[in-house]
Amino acid sequence: PSALRLSAAVESNRRARKMAERRVAPAFAPAVTAAAAGATTDAVLRTTTAGASRAVPGGFRRGQKILLVGEGNFSFALALALGLGSGDSIVATAFDTFREARDKYPTAVETNVAVLQRLGCRPLFGVDASRLASDPAVASALLEAQTGEASSSARLPAFDRIVFNFPHTGGATTADIKRNQALLRDFLAQAALLLKTRSPGTPVKAGDEAQVLVALRRTSFYESWRCDVQGQACRLDFRGTKPFVAAQFPGYAPVRTHPATREAPGAGGDGSGLGGAAGAGSADWYTFSHSRASATHARQAAKFGPAVAAEKRAAAASAKAAQPDDAASP
Repeated sequence: PSALRLSAAVESNRRARKMAERRVAPAFAPAVTAAAAGATTDAVLRTTTAGASRAVPGGFRRGQKILLVGEGNFSFALALALGLGSGDSIVATAFDTFREARDKYPTAVETNVAVLQRLGCRPLFGVDASRLASDPAVASALLEAQTGEASSSARLPAFDRIVFNFPHTGGATTADIKRNQALLRDFLAQAALLLKTRSPGTPVKAGDEAQVLVALRRTSFYESWRCDVQGQACRLDFRGTKPFVAAQFPGYAPVRTHPATREAPGAGGDGSGLGGAAGAGSADWYTFSHSRASATHARQAAKFGPAVAAEKRAAAASAKAAQPDDAASP
């Protein structure tokens, strides 16, 4: 047993280092995908959009600006877009590059992306959920995906709903729990900068408050992550949980984002890596929104976020370069 625990810890550390070293530029799915899956795309659109509505379970409504991160095969994004009857207000992103995603899910990704493109959504690949606002390249790509126009502006996009379904860095050790908690904190901190804010005194109708949603399975392993408290440092208030029912999103197919990664206890196919995957079984959406004290901070961050982040990274790099080579020696 001790040897197995050691092996799991070594593998966990290896995965963590690999994730930390990964640097991938965000990129839109190639438009040729839509043409390649044209016949399938037309069939899916004919059979599903007829019953589309302006509202779907989970508080999503047509016209809301919605950001999805950690998509695996984009089946949730597609189910949501088909339910709303349009994907033009949805920005759907995956941690994998397009090639990585296509290799993992050969048919599903091309078909799902093709339909999303036809519905007005431009899927983005190579998007790290922990760098949504702090990485200027990612922030710029998100803004372009939302507006349809490339821009050199430092302005951040603003969303009514930001969703991360079943985040999981992989593994099931105590160290893995801490890494997943860190992932949640990093994601929520970034999401707070992209979440739409309202001017002080502006009335908010029930259900109109901008929200961050994190879906997790209802098991002791995932409950040990304490998702409810991970948004405190970034001025996000936990508003409670609501059931995530996969069956309410027809066509949604839970997948693991890294098939080689060991499943966590009771995961039933949850994802790994900084992109999530959808889990089956009982699950909840943890819901967060801006605290009142954070409104001014968020508006300022939306205006200056990428520039400030770039300055901080440059300063950190300079400080590191100035350290003597033997600074880490005993």
